Amino acid sequence: MIVAGIDPGLSGAVAILDHDGSLLTVFDIPTVEEAHGKGMRSRVSPALLQDEMIGDVRVGVAFIEHVASSPQMGVTSAFRFGEAFGATLAVLQCLGIKTELVRPQTWKKALGLNSEAEVSRARAIEQWPDSSHYFKRKLDHNRAEAALIAEYGRRVVR
Repeated sequence: MIVAGIDPGLSGAVAILDHDGSLLTVFDIPTVEEAHGKGMRSRVSPALLQDEMIGDVRVGVAFIEHVASSPQMGVTSAFRFGEAFGATLAVLQCLGIKTELVRPQTWKKALGLNSEAEVSRARAIEQWPDSSHYFKRKLDHNRAEAALIAEYGRRVVR
């Protein structure tokens, strides 16, 4: 079964794995800029995300990291994150893709990882050396975590 892993949010990413664990693709969650007051701000683009998700392969199940706002987040940040999370869930549901929510503690423990993003990025490079270009920059940790969430999901649905 083809499995997607999603690290949600405006700087999130999606990774899609084949049934054998090979990495088919990784992409950043698409966003669009929109007017906001006197400036601009980003928002998840459901239309572009849908286009990416219905590419060349049919995803059987998507595992999306289930995170919540924290007291350290401001009200605006928490709302914007929730909006991005909801838009991502809505796209998956509209496409008929079965969706499983997984807490970060669950998938990271199962893969022997800690909470450090750089550790996840290093693991992704190690696990998919032929696809390491997806994870070459420090800010690609969201891509790495999406791929690792997909790997967790692949192991769960075997």
